[in-house]
Amino acid sequence: MARRIFILLICSLLLSCTKEEKAEPTYTLTVVAGKEGTKALSLESGSLKATWAEGEEVKVYKTGTLNCLGTLSAQSSGKSTTLSGTITGDIKVEDYLTLDFPNGAYDYTNQDGTLTGNSTSIDKVCDYATATVQVTSVEGGTVTTEAATFTNEQAIVRFRLKLNEIDFPADEMSVTVSGYISDGPSSRTISVKPKTSTYELYVAIPCFYNDESHPLTLSFDVVAIGNHHTKSASMKLKNGGFYKATVSLQ
Repeated sequence: MARRIFILLICSLLLSCTKEEKAEPTYTLTVVAGKEGTKALSLESGSLKATWAEGEEVKVYKTGTLNCLGTLSAQSSGKSTTLSGTITGDIKVEDYLTLDFPNGAYDYTNQDGTLTGNSTSIDKVCDYATATVQVTSVEGGTVTTEAATFTNEQAIVRFRLKLNEIDFPADEMSVTVSGYISDGPSSRTISVKPKTSTYELYVAIPCFYNDESHPLTLSFDVVAIGNHHTKSASMKLKNGGFYKATVSLQ
């Protein structure tokens, strides 16, 4: 009996010394994505524009981590918007937060050659933009940051296909993109399957292999009327850039 009482006393002492785990606080976060803080894609008068659509969602991470703190929603459509929502975590002044806009699953492998307008166009399947902001205040359940400037994490290239100097409609095209990342060479093949045969194809190409000073190697395989036509070229691309190129096929 005495031994049992002793054990109960020890357990009671251990329980009394155990600190109750404190739940991480939840904050309201509002971020202004102003005139320069745009994302998404549209084409106006031959130039690539970036805009927001009301309700689009942005995930929030503490910079350098993979733990999602919460989700913000765009409160309006247009070139500027306010992102608002709640985040949960240990947030301090001067912390950096990464804002990620994923649309789809970062999958660049299958595109239909259009920028917008289809369920398989670039703005629906491989639009990806990110921004980093610094926390300026944490007070009364509210986190405030500096304004966000989003950068698209891919280049958009409008390829015009020609054969013997004549516009050449393609039924299908694959582009193998080769370049270098910090730890060595890498490559990725992008398949473009237009809904109708066309000689102008918009292709999203992720540029994390290089920067604008280092060219990528592009190898084209274009299928038209059952025949394959090939071409190799190099391009200097920059994330967020819009380029126009002519591919003279063999």
